[in-house]
Amino acid sequence: MKGAAATKTWLENLLATERARNAKFRLVFHHVPIYTETSGSMATALEQTFIDGKVDVVFGGHMHGYERINRNGVVYLINGCAGYLDHPLSVVHNWGDDTAAGGH
Repeated sequence: MKGAAATKTWLENLLATERARNAKFRLVFHHVPIYTETSGSMATALEQTFIDGKVDVVFGGHMHGYERINRNGVVYLINGCAGYLDHPLSVVHNWGDDTAAGGH
């Protein structure tokens, strides 16, 4: 398996463990966010896994700004503020949540 398929299988197995099922919170951290102004195939590959695994928050980076969205009970939070802004701050998208800056 490669790419998103391997990640999905690994995450499903991890979220199915007794330790994960009994955790007070289920948090996922990864580099490229699945929901952002430049969403790609990761959203399709992993969203249902996050929902089925009762993940509370998914943290992402990559984007050089702050974004937050709540979809189907999962909060997707991007805090890539450690770098420069890829776009002028006027590129702010209002998805009903907060988004600032851009990505690369």
